[in-house]
Formats: sequence, structure tokens, C-alpha cells
Amino acid sequence: MKILKYKFKDSEHFIKYINSQKDEVEIRSSDDALPDLANSIKLLEPFVHDICEIPHENGITVSGISISRNEDSQGNEIIGAVIVAQKKLLRSTGIINIVTPHRIEAFYSEHGDEGQLMPDDMIEAILEIEFRVKDFIQGKRAQQELFPQAENAA
Repeated sequence: MKILKYKFKDSEHFIKYINSQKDEVEIRSSDDALPDLANSIKLLEPFVHDICEIPHENGITVSGISISRNEDSQGNEIIGAVIVAQKKLLRSTGIINIVTPHRIEAFYSEHGDEGQLMPDDMIEAILEIEFRVKDFIQGKRAQQELFPQAENAA
């Protein structure tokens, strides 16, 4: 299973992945995820700051990632990513959407522009997100209350 996209917006998870039969599958779910998934997405926040040259004291919230996979000249898989985030505006109501430029973990050939590469440790954050998203796909969710208490219980 290869994750292509994960997005969380308005309490809904959107996942796009390639299954073992090489089919593209999309899932939309409003189920609560385990906290590990939300925590893994937060790992991308410093990379958005670095890639987009946004000061770290300006808080952003990452809402999604698109992951690409291509091969280098030797046939090795090279992972790339685009991160989507939002930042609340301080002097006006609303948010600004931030989309990072596409970054790759390594060059496709012997040479390339250093500005195309992911910051250090970004690939580890992406792999952690993939692991947590796969857990979600396989049904690992936050525990629901089995017997919710009635509001007017005596």
C-alpha cells in the first residue's frame, strides 16, 4: 500500500492510496483517528516554515500532504511531497492557505538543484505519517464510547 494523499479538514479525513492490486483507492471518513495520526501531521509544521521561509513564531496548521513516487536513473524509488497548511491572519478575519513547493528526498539523476531537496529529517516525518495513515485505513480508530451517558440521566 502506497499513500498518495492525506488531508484532514472539517473533521473529515481524505486518503488516496494505491492498494496491492495497483488500484487507486479514495477514502473519506469522519471517524476519529488515534492521536498518533494528528501528532504525526504536526511533525511537518517546521518543514513548512523552512521551505516557505515563514518565521517559526508565526503558527501554522498542516492539513494535508501529497506524496509522489518516481524512480531515479538506477530504478530506486524517490519520494517527493507537497505540504498544505493554513495560517490564521492576525489583523483580518480568515486564514491564508500555504502550499509548499514540491520537494524530493534525492535527485533523480547525478545532478540537481539543492533547492529541490527536502530539508533534513523530512523523509522520516513523511514515513511516520504514512505509517499512521495505513493504521487508519486498516481500521485503527480512536475509541468510541460504548455506552454514552444520556444528558438527563438520573
